[in-house]
Order: sequence, then C-alpha cells, then structure tokens
Amino acid sequence: MSIEIEPFGDLSRRFTITNANGLSCSLISYGATLVSLRAPDRDRTFENIILGLDTHEAYVRDPNYLGSTVGRFANRIGDSAFSIDGIRYEVPVNEPPNHLHGGPDGFHQKIWEAEVLDEHSVQFRCVSPDGEGGYPGTMAAMVTYVLNDRNELAMNYEASADAPTLVNMTSHAYWNLAGAGNGNVLRHEARFDADAYLEVDEGLIPTGQEVPVDGGPLDFREWRPIGDRHREAPLAAKWERGYDHCLVIRRGDGSSPAAEVYEPRSGRFMEVRTTQPTFMFYSGNNLDGVRGADNRTYDQYGGLCLEMQGYPDAPNHPDFPSAILRPGETYREQTTYRFGFR
Repeated sequence: MSIEIEPFGDLSRRFTITNANGLSCSLISYGATLVSLRAPDRDRTFENIILGLDTHEAYVRDPNYLGSTVGRFANRIGDSAFSIDGIRYEVPVNEPPNHLHGGPDGFHQKIWEAEVLDEHSVQFRCVSPDGEGGYPGTMAAMVTYVLNDRNELAMNYEASADAPTLVNMTSHAYWNLAGAGNGNVLRHEARFDADAYLEVDEGLIPTGQEVPVDGGPLDFREWRPIGDRHREAPLAAKWERGYDHCLVIRRGDGSSPAAEVYEPRSGRFMEVRTTQPTFMFYSGNNLDGVRGADNRTYDQYGGLCLEMQGYPDAPNHPDFPSAILRPGETYREQTTYRFGFR
C-alpha cells in the first residue's frame, strides 16, 4: 500500500491510494471528492471508472457534483424549508422551488482539511458555521476514505453539531465500469436489494408513499440491463428520461449488498454495501458533452450514481426516519464499494 500526495491547483491537494493489487483511487480536498478509481478488467487492463475532471477550476464550475461529498443535506428539501422543534428554517432555492444537495454553500464547494491516517486511509474534515446555507448550528463533518487489499473502498461519514440541525451525507460519484468516457452505461447490468421506491411529485419531492417495484421499470431484484426500460421510469415530463429515483433498501445494515453492477464487455463488477436506508439511482440523464479528465467526453447516460443516503425531504415527513442531529449525538454512516471482474 502507498499514498502519493501532490498539488491540485493552488488551493487543493490530490491523494492517490494504491493497494497491493494495483487498484488505486484519487481524492482531492476540494469537496472531499473522489476523482478517479483505476480497476482491472478480466484481461487485467486497468481503467479509470469514475467520471472526473482535470483541474480544480473545472470542479468549481461543475454543476453535476462529479464525485463530491454532498451535504449538509443530500438530495432535496421541498419548498426549501423545514422545521426543527417548531422553529422554521429557510434554505437557498437552487432547484426551484426546492433545495438540492446543501445548496450553493454545500459541502461540495468546501476545501476540506485532509490528513493521511495510514498507508490506506485519508481523512477529510470541514466545519460548517451556524447559519451557513440557512442551516442552524455549527457542524463538524468528516469523511474517511479507506482502500484495502480486498479491493474495497470504504467511505466512513461522521458529523456532530452544537445545536439541533439536519444531516444527510453521501458520495455523488458517477461510475462507468467500461471506463470513464467509454460510451454510456445502458448496457451495464444491475441488481438491487430494494422492494420499493419513493413516489415523487413533479419536483422530485417524495409524496410520502412507497411504491412496490414489482414488475415495473424499477424492479432490479434480478439482474437486468439498465437500458432495457429506462425510458419507462416514472418521472414528470420536464425531466430527462431515465432513472432518478430513490429506492428503499430491504436491509440497510451493511450485511448484504444494497446494489450490484456488472459491465459485460470488460467483466468488471461493483458491489455496494451501506448502513443507509435508501439510495438514489441516477443514470446520468443530464450529462451533455461534459469535458472530462484525459480529454474524455461524458454524454447522456455516461455514468450512473448510487447515492447511499437517508430519506429525501425527511424533515418534512414525520413518518420518515429522522434526519435531525442533536448536540451530544454523532452521525455515523458507512458505504463500502467492492470491485472485481469475471
């Protein structure tokens, strides 16, 4: 195992962890972002399977949250407002009329403090002051990336606050197991441990209803290609066709895979375990000629996201698991990706 550290623009640093098998991941302190992951295919050819960008400035301009750590609250808050203990808070409207991924001052825009813990771990820390992005309380957040010799990449999230506030953190990595920029992901095959998804309104805000996946375009309980029914997925007409849906994990305790993805041409597969109760399955519907790293181009469906997280719009749904973090409590969640080929 080894870690290489180098500058990434004037403000950020790049950390590359390489395990004993040659699998490596690169991280930058801007947004605690996963910028690349190089994994072998069945011919032992290594390829980057993360959609990333070449420069710090490109990440600052990026509207797609490529690889970023997202918070304070991942996903959406309906009408950009919520209440805690009877006190109403308003947060910035950045997907009218709703609030998305922590708003313009979210974790994806921060320069995180970084520390190499050992030869396989890098920890990123940031502090979000009281009132930043409209959220109450000062929050200390942390994400630790750990790459081991079993070809597993773990993301360990922690947060604490000095006043009641909201927290919901995730990784917004886009994956293409054929290699970033090597076509779209519609031929990837997937299997999800999810019996239901969250019904949403025209703004992708949950209605509060869980809909069984039985037989529909979101039924991935058995292996099937992502692209065979993606245009049938239930979304309001204003959204691009494809998947942008929150699935409810049957066993959100990390004991079994929540999601598995396989790319037939390369033979690469990815298995995801998490302690989170849901994940957002997004098929890169809005990617449109993004100039990526190494002069690659990311077009529509060029990468898929599996955003392991708490329930969207949780503070506005009393029946959803609470996203409130109180003083003296510690938010802890883990998501682990395992890579291989067959």
